[in-house]
Amino acid sequence: MPHQHSQPAAGVASVAGERPGFTLLELLIVVAIIGILAVVAVFSYVGVQRQATVDFAADTVVSALREAQDLARSGRRGTEDDASSGALCQAVKLVSGPSANGGGLFTAVSKYVAVDGELVDSCAALDGDAGWRRSEGLSGRLEIISAGAGDGTDGGVASQVFYFKPPFGKILGSDGGSGALQPLPAQVYVFIVGDPDNPQWNREVIFDTSTGEARKSMPVVGQ
Repeated sequence: MPHQHSQPAAGVASVAGERPGFTLLELLIVVAIIGILAVVAVFSYVGVQRQATVDFAADTVVSALREAQDLARSGRRGTEDDASSGALCQAVKLVSGPSANGGGLFTAVSKYVAVDGELVDSCAALDGDAGWRRSEGLSGRLEIISAGAGDGTDGGVASQVFYFKPPFGKILGSDGGSGALQPLPAQVYVFIVGDPDNPQWNREVIFDTSTGEARKSMPVVGQ
């Protein structure tokens, strides 16, 4: 018998030629997912930027403390020409509050205290704002939120000044009375750096006067 080829019935599409499309609901779901992913990506990027900015500010504070101590140990004169002494004391001041109100990180140099032409074992305390140079590491909304000894939870004090005396980088501070500089007791100072309105990004800078170690800690949440 001759072979007979069957033909598809009229109105029935070939299976191989079918191209199913997306329904409107499926398209809306895909667009919604893409939108959610885009929002998450944007917020993640903003968060990374904020954390990087706060990290840089905290690193600036750590670097200032380390550099002042290194300069004092090396006996370098810093940026001021002082003919009376081969070396200068290095000073770092941290003032809590926004820069618009005078807060921020400052560095300076001061001379040895001279008595009858002889150098004594101390540094000259800097009076007022004269001689201090502001660091640009804390800009915009970033500020030193707390500047004081202890764990920082009590709000600290308005400012803290450290003097580093050559040739060993000995750490001095004001005695709070006469203004004379005395060796600071062995204790840990905690400085919170960041944005008061976004504490989840804040960093702690910890300075131990017993060892001279300055380091940055993990973010402080809720302070």
